[in-house]
Amino acid sequence: MEENKASIKIDETDMDSSPEFMNSSRDNMKIPLIPDQEKNDSGKDNKTKVNESDTELAPKPEVKPFIGTYEEADEYLRDNPEIRTGYRIKYNKFCIVLKSLFMWHNETVNIWSHLLGLMVFFCIIFYVAIELENKDLSPSFLNFIKDYITLKGHSPEGVGDYISKIPLGVHISCAMICLFLSSTFHLFCCHSKDALNILSRFDYGGIAILIAGSCTPIYIYSFWCPQVSTYGYVYTSVMAAGCGIAFAVSLIPKFDAPKYRMCRAILFVVVGLSSAIPGIHIIGFRHPEYMPKPPIFLLGLGGAIYILGAVIYSTRFPERFTKGKKRKCNFDCIGNSHNIWHCFVLTAAGVHYAASVIMFKTRVVHQCPA
Repeated sequence: MEENKASIKIDETDMDSSPEFMNSSRDNMKIPLIPDQEKNDSGKDNKTKVNESDTELAPKPEVKPFIGTYEEADEYLRDNPEIRTGYRIKYNKFCIVLKSLFMWHNETVNIWSHLLGLMVFFCIIFYVAIELENKDLSPSFLNFIKDYITLKGHSPEGVGDYISKIPLGVHISCAMICLFLSSTFHLFCCHSKDALNILSRFDYGGIAILIAGSCTPIYIYSFWCPQVSTYGYVYTSVMAAGCGIAFAVSLIPKFDAPKYRMCRAILFVVVGLSSAIPGIHIIGFRHPEYMPKPPIFLLGLGGAIYILGAVIYSTRFPERFTKGKKRKCNFDCIGNSHNIWHCFVLTAAGVHYAASVIMFKTRVVHQCPA
């Protein structure tokens, strides 16, 4: 029996290894392929190819706009890493962005601080242009404030008719332009990267416009008399040119990158400080018969507010001190450096306008010698 098994095993081995048997068994054992498993020329099966094409054609679910965190926001919105929440994400339609004007997010304070300021200055220029009268101040305190803002109450009556009110109009108009550009930028910066880049340049340029407008009435009214008027025109022209250069630099695309945050602040601080150079002439080398004493305190206060605001903005105070800390109270939506900067700009613009009004009224009383 063992010999028979061995012989059978040898025979089977010989059969399996014979070429004729190999070929015949391959032909007999061919199994027809299922159509879904047939390979295409690229090496992928048809079923997989169909599924991939269906996936490509299938519409992706649209992400609805939402208020999210720093990590969820697009890269172009991440200007300040200390602001962790309150970002408007997927607000890429005009009507949706407009609705966010009445929502709470990390740009709400920035928008409304300057939007309300714009409304205030609009009311001021409206009253100055339409209801400017020369009459005594009303004894009522509220009317006194109104009269003061609208330049009422010149004494003696009619003396100030020859004094031009254009410098005041220039100041108010420049302030309105600055506030409008700022509000527009902070409202629409979430729309797209292109919108943010373009509007941010005009936002910074608006600061230069405000500086030029603030200086105009100060220079013109200080050097109003013909004997010294040349100084006023020269100082105004030089300051306008300097602010024009600052505005042009602000429009350079590279300048609006977050890493140039400090450079932007330094630029406008330098421009603001240069506006004080004519003040040395006005204060130190004043001709009393031609030049009335300016409101030094208000002018200095306004400049100090601008500079302090720029320092706070560039150093990211106070949110920088809460970095990496878990806190119940944060500065993401209110109280951060940009909010403070906006409030300081608005306050300084109001202080300088008050100084301009005082200089106008002083010039009305202080007549130029013949």
